[in-house]
Amino acid sequence: MRVFINPGHALGGNPDPGCVNPALHLRECDLTITYGSLCGKYLEAAGCEVRLLQSHNLAGESPGYPCVVEAANAWEADVFVSIHVNAGGGRGVMEHPTFSVLRNTNMPAVLVETGFIDSDDVGVLTLHGDEIARALARGVTDYWKTI
Repeated sequence: MRVFINPGHALGGNPDPGCVNPALHLRECDLTITYGSLCGKYLEAAGCEVRLLQSHNLAGESPGYPCVVEAANAWEADVFVSIHVNAGGGRGVMEHPTFSVLRNTNMPAVLVETGFIDSDDVGVLTLHGDEIARALARGVTDYWKTI
């Protein structure tokens, strides 16, 4: 199985770091690249081929950066995983069929919000990154078993 991983927001945070928690010096882009890299290692250990791309250009809107959707489609991934961290509350599962990475990829795709960077339990995001990455990988491998 070929898995394309898209850690949310711009590599290195420029021009878009995503959500931030200035008091703790946390940026979404840094957390997601950590989770994505670890997840990729676990998926490779499970026998998957993995590509990872963190870019500000999701579907051609920022030509100076590698295009995430084009890269995933050109590689002919079997599944696409976009990893994010949210802010501002909100709970539960929501459908957002207009998100570019969900709408424009040619393979089944999911966008995962791993937690809230501005919540009282923000420590989960920093202290349990490995567990988050393992859970993401397990979700992919569980899906793989069903197809």
